[in-house]
Amino acid sequence: SFNVGANYALTNSIRPYISASDAYNPPPIYVAGPMGDYPKSSHGIGVEAGVKVTNASKTVSGQLAVYQASSKNEESSLTSTLLFDINPSGLNGLYSAPSVWINVDRKTRGLQLTVTATPNKNWRTRISGAITDGSIGSDRSFPQLYNDQF
Repeated sequence: SFNVGANYALTNSIRPYISASDAYNPPPIYVAGPMGDYPKSSHGIGVEAGVKVTNASKTVSGQLAVYQASSKNEESSLTSTLLFDINPSGLNGLYSAPSVWINVDRKTRGLQLTVTATPNKNWRTRISGAITDGSIGSDRSFPQLYNDQF
């Protein structure tokens, strides 16, 4: 895993920047999914670019950033109702001690604007807004298990 970035002092008050990251993460919850399969480690790649600005007296600053990230095998959860539709409790109990956790691929991107004002040394205020868009890029299909057939 790594994170690397750079910024450039265009002027005393304007700094464009860029940052990139690559991360591998083991599953935070290691329990079998609805079909008894165990989660995989996830891998994510992200990039962010933007500009930071400030006035000469350093009492007002702002940041505008755009970002995009994608990950493979990230853990997500189903509802327990759906879990019991996939792996119902039959005469023999549930198959393989299932849970609601599955692996999915995700993509997210967005734009964020933050403005911070410091009118005096004892007071700071911040306003921030963002537009985000995310999607799950994995289609998952599960057969219904019938574990009490003889």
